[in-house]
Amino acid sequence: MSSDLLNPFVPLPRSTAEELDVNDLIDLVERGYSVAIEGDGKPGVAVVDLNQLEFLNRKVEDLFDYVLVSLREATDNGKRYTLDEVAQSFGFDPDELRREVDEELEL
Repeated sequence: MSSDLLNPFVPLPRSTAEELDVNDLIDLVERGYSVAIEGDGKPGVAVVDLNQLEFLNRKVEDLFDYVLVSLREATDNGKRYTLDEVAQSFGFDPDELRREVDEELEL
C-alpha cells in the first residue's frame, strides 16, 4: 500500500455519477482510484476500496490509543487509589455498596 491512506480521489460531479452504471464506479475503485461524488461543487459522497477504509479505521483507532496513553503519561502523578477510596471520594460507603451487591446477587 502506498504512503497515502486512501487512493487518489477522482472528483465526479453528481450529474455525471447519476449517468454512470454502478459497475463503472466499481471499475474505477478496482483500478486504484477513490471516487468523490460532488454536489454543489463540494465532495459529498466517496466510493472507496473497503480494504483501504478498514485500514484507515484501524489507523484512527491506533491514533486514539496513542493519544490516551500519551495523556495518561503526561498527567500520571504516580498516586494510585483503592476502590474503597474512590467510592468514599464520591460520598459512598464501600461496606454499604458491598451489602447491596450481595443482596442483588441473592435474588
